[in-house]
Amino acid sequence: MLAGRIALVNTLGDALDVHRKQDAAATHARDAEHQAADAARTAYASALAGGWTAKQLSDAGLRPPKAPRTRKPRPEHTPVRGENTHSSAEPAAPAVG
Repeated sequence: MLAGRIALVNTLGDALDVHRKQDAAATHARDAEHQAADAARTAYASALAGGWTAKQLSDAGLRPPKAPRTRKPRPEHTPVRGENTHSSAEPAAPAVG
């Protein structure tokens, strides 16, 4: 029984490690994409400043990436009547059976 529980925790730990690595890789990829999009928008502005029109660039299939949207802060969660607002320090132990 103890060996089975240890195996479960080992599996959980492995899964969490994979998630952390994938999350870090996704963050790196998002940052790289944002930098590339900024560079493309800057180059587009330079083309406009150099005499090209937006229509000419668009007709050639050259459209800049859209500017990033600013996100509105989320409102704080207001508990609904009957909702448990207390969190325990330790989660309940799973039923063994």
